[in-house]
Amino acid sequence: MLNYPEHIKLSVYKDPRDLDKTIATELIEEFQKPGLIVLPSGNTFEGSIYKYLNDYYASNPTKLNPELRLTHLDELIIPGKSFFELETNPHSEDPRYSKAIKKAIPAIISQCGFFTIDPDDIRSFEIELKREGGPNHIYMGLGADPNIAHVALIGEAGYINADICKVPLSGFDVRGKYKFEGRTIKEAVTIGTDILGLARNITVIVKGSAKAASLKRGFEDPDTGLGYLIANYSDKLRIVCDGAVVN
Repeated sequence: MLNYPEHIKLSVYKDPRDLDKTIATELIEEFQKPGLIVLPSGNTFEGSIYKYLNDYYASNPTKLNPELRLTHLDELIIPGKSFFELETNPHSEDPRYSKAIKKAIPAIISQCGFFTIDPDDIRSFEIELKREGGPNHIYMGLGADPNIAHVALIGEAGYINADICKVPLSGFDVRGKYKFEGRTIKEAVTIGTDILGLARNITVIVKGSAKAASLKRGFEDPDTGLGYLIANYSDKLRIVCDGAVVN
């Protein structure tokens, strides 16, 4: 059984399907309010959670708040391609996180604003995140590499980045994973801890036994991405796990 700090808000769902439905239901409610929601990519969300969410709003499009704004946590930097090229000339091999999220929730994206990160214009991303006092809610997954226990890609560079910045993909769960036209993607843009401080709520979802060691390390080491969150933002942080992670 996993030991964790008593001050942490931790919810455990024995059945991961119950976790998915709970978070999807919460997101359905969040999307009926004005303001900014920051979304993650990855299998934790792109499977059932985003499917539940998209199916609901495909049937109930008028329930989306017209002042809802969406963006994402981080973005891959595609070597040799500009943001303009990628946005205007869709490519089937495009592995960017923004593309994955848009593909997972098309019924929502077609109805509301989605700010796509341009790695060559980080300042615009910062302005978007800080509008109207910051995000209502940041949702995150947890990286599987226990050496860094990264959330978004905070901790990925071997240190905790305070500002939005470009970081090397160094953890074993992302290093060498992404390619485009035969070239390995080695860098990404990620939010910094300054944005975490502005967020009203932060939720980290952890699913599967492969994440157990990373979660444990996050609880123990404040120099990891998750550990930094726990040490500095526990008042707004909630961690939600399935049974495979904690047993």
